[in-house]
Amino acid sequence: MGTVFNRGTKDAPNWYVGYREHGRWVYKPSRQPTRALAKRWVAEIESRIARGQVGIDEPDDAPAFKASFESFLAGLTNRTRTTIAAAASATCSRISAAGSCSRSISPP
Repeated sequence: MGTVFNRGTKDAPNWYVGYREHGRWVYKPSRQPTRALAKRWVAEIESRIARGQVGIDEPDDAPAFKASFESFLAGLTNRTRTTIAAAASATCSRISAAGSCSRSISPP
């Protein structure tokens, strides 16, 4: 059975829970306003551990995200090289108007 204890004050309680997971004690803040709710929360955690459901549940709609993310990645291009070349070209044209620019820069 897990344990519930207060790490705050009597006026402003901060309920922590402790439970055993994989043979060691784990202590976490419950973020529950009352001791009773913190006890219920630790009981739920222990029942999940007993069922073997430790960790974060994977949502069922994950494949839909994967397709949209792959299409987003396919649309990405290397804009940095083009942007730098355009900025350097603009700088070179300003220098050539005032003095000299020895090399010509063109985007790839």
